[in-house]
Amino acid sequence: MTIKERREQLGLQQKQLLRLIQKDEPRMDIGSLSRIENGFLLPASETVLASLEKHLQAPRSDLFSQVELFVIEMQEMPIEANTSLLASVLKYGHKNAISREKLCERLGVSDRKMRKMVEKARRDGLAICNDLDDDGYYIADTPEEYDRQYRRIYDRAMSMMVQLKHFRANRELGR
Repeated sequence: MTIKERREQLGLQQKQLLRLIQKDEPRMDIGSLSRIENGFLLPASETVLASLEKHLQAPRSDLFSQVELFVIEMQEMPIEANTSLLASVLKYGHKNAISREKLCERLGVSDRKMRKMVEKARRDGLAICNDLDDDGYYIADTPEEYDRQYRRIYDRAMSMMVQLKHFRANRELGR
C-alpha cells in the first residue's frame, strides 16, 4: 500500500494530512508531501516518518518498500559510518574516478548528502580528490594527485579568508 492509498483509505485530503504532519514538523510543505506520496522523495527525518506512521495509522513497513526503508536507514547513519562506506566504494587514482551521480546512486543518498559525506571524510583524513574535470571522485594515489587537491583546498580557503576580511571591514564601518 502506498502513502497516498492509505491517506485516501482514511478519507484524508492531502492538505489535511499536511496540517497534521506540520504539527510535528513545521518545515514540511505540500510539494514535499506530494513528492513523498508519489515516490519521488523519501522522508529525510525520523520526525516525518513517525508523523506519517501516527497519522496514517500504519507502520512504515506498510508505507514503504524494503528498498526505500534501506535507503531511509542509510540516510540516518551517522556521518562516521558513511565515511567508511564511502571509503569502501572509492578507488585509488584519477583513472578510477567515480562521478558524484554514480556514487549517489550506489549509496542511495542525495547529492547534498554525498557532498557532506565527502567533506566529512576529508576532515577525517581520507584523501578524496576531485579534479573538476567531471570524471568524479577518487582517493589520491600519487604525489601529484595529493598536490593538486591540496592546492585546490588551499586556494578555496584563502579566497574565503579574503571574503571574511571584507565582511569584517564592512561590519566595523557599520554597513
